[in-house]
This record gives sequence, C-alpha cells and structure tokens, in this order.
Amino acid sequence: MARVAITVNQLKGSKNPANPGADASFTLADATNDHEWIFASRDMLVLWNGAGSQTVTLKSVADPFGRVLDEVISVGASQIRVIGPLDATGWVQTDGKIYIDTAAPSTLLLAVLRQPAN
Repeated sequence: MARVAITVNQLKGSKNPANPGADASFTLADATNDHEWIFASRDMLVLWNGAGSQTVTLKSVADPFGRVLDEVISVGASQIRVIGPLDATGWVQTDGKIYIDTAAPSTLLLAVLRQPAN
C-alpha cells in the first residue's frame, strides 16, 4: 500500500514580526501504511504521543560509506519529541522522500516543520 503523507508545516522567518509563528497540523500515525514526506533541507520531525509508549522508525539508506542503520525513536506517554533538523545523507530515499514506520495503532501524531531558507 502507499505510504501516508505527513503534513509539512512551513515555519515563518523571524524577519516578519507581524507574523512570527505558524500553526502546526499533524497526521495521525498509521501503522498499516506507514508514512513519508518529500524532504527539504533542515526539516524537523515532530512526534506527539497521547498515551502509552510508542516507537517510530526513521528508515535509512546507504550513506557515502555504504552504512545503513534505521533509527528507532521512543516516545513516552504524553511526550513530544522533535528530531532534526535532518540532513539528506543517510535518510532520503531514491524518490526524494523520508520514510517513517510506526509500530502499532496509537494516539501518536506526526508533523514536519520546515524551516525558512533564511
């Protein structure tokens, strides 16, 4: 099945004092289909867990040295974890996306925060 896209939230730059923030939209974790997003430099992954301990796997690809090592991330009950900013090396798949697998149906919410270029 096709992976479910994670919502990408574009952050505002600090040069705009009239509009300094951004609302974040989240995607409910789908352990059956897992997740993806189209990567841009300096993206950050946000994991917001409502209840119970959850794990998420950031799927890796071979780096320039041929190393492959998925990153398993634990998120405790009622915790928020921010991963990144991420670098393309070792994480971006051949289709330009980053893949995230979730372990079980849960109350886990996922979002990507995209930092402005400057």
